[in-house]
Amino acid sequence: MKTRLSHSARLRPLLLFLLLPLGLGLAVTPTMAAPRAIRAAYSALSGTQAPFWMAQEAGLFARYGLKADLIYLSGIGDKALLAGEVQFASPTAGKVVAGQVAGADMAVVAVHINTIPSSIVVRPEITKPEDLRGKTLGVSMFGTLSDTGTRMALLKWGLAPQRDVILRQMGAMPQTATAMEAGLIHGGFMSPPLSLRLRDRGLRILGDLPAMGIHYPGSILITTGTLAKKDRAMVLAFLKAFVHGIARFKRDPELAMTVMGKYTRVTEPKLLAETYKIFTGVIERAPYPDMQGLKAMVEFESQANPQLLRAKLEEVVDTSFVRELEQSGFIEALYR
Repeated sequence: MKTRLSHSARLRPLLLFLLLPLGLGLAVTPTMAAPRAIRAAYSALSGTQAPFWMAQEAGLFARYGLKADLIYLSGIGDKALLAGEVQFASPTAGKVVAGQVAGADMAVVAVHINTIPSSIVVRPEITKPEDLRGKTLGVSMFGTLSDTGTRMALLKWGLAPQRDVILRQMGAMPQTATAMEAGLIHGGFMSPPLSLRLRDRGLRILGDLPAMGIHYPGSILITTGTLAKKDRAMVLAFLKAFVHGIARFKRDPELAMTVMGKYTRVTEPKLLAETYKIFTGVIERAPYPDMQGLKAMVEFESQANPQLLRAKLEEVVDTSFVRELEQSGFIEALYR
């Protein structure tokens, strides 16, 4: 007696025959690794942070196997790093050196700006540094680059911070600019493009820090020493995206200005073009630290914190990642 096969039973061999090539294909095709999720904190709304932004907007983190979440943290990026909230940050070098002396687990893996490309901007009635005596200047937060740069400028002018000139924490540069225009403070530390916008609105650039001969590692990239040692592949992937972001910034002005406009919320083409010209000249192709600048920074910061003289810079700075990218030809290839 013949058994009548169901419709599905009759189709099963045919489906297996049709699906067999797909199954074989899945078996021999390499599995694509999922992107590694990381978080990075940038510290300012200025061109100093352009490598972070360019790497994100040009899809370079993804290109090197990372899914990056960028977070704006003014003045607290180092704390977020030590708390495990982010894997990379860009605080002031002084904070990192102070942390090293205190036993904090931080390592500088790149210094992409070895000066402070910023200015002290003041209200129009202030025409010379001496006019600042008894006045108030805004900084983002104490311990940030804006605070350090302002103190260094005042000392160059023979003025004592917090004695001759009051420094007030404003939160971030946009808030400093707003307070300055409203007459609530007399001036403040500003970086392009905000410094240029204020200049065009009638305020005065009283001092340009690079022109004043102020040497300081102006923008750095840090991670933890533990990650640098135990997760070298991830840190190197981040550095590849970061250095590639620098190259895109230097080689693609149109994209660079668009990206800076997005993050700084400055849209005036003239200001963005001028900002681009400034930063393309100071951002390092191979972001090595200027050790003389680091030593000068330690000397300055030690005036307030003598413990910093115990710092061992060779234990703070890890140039092996940038060196590997340079010696392998990776950086040179980005500019061909």
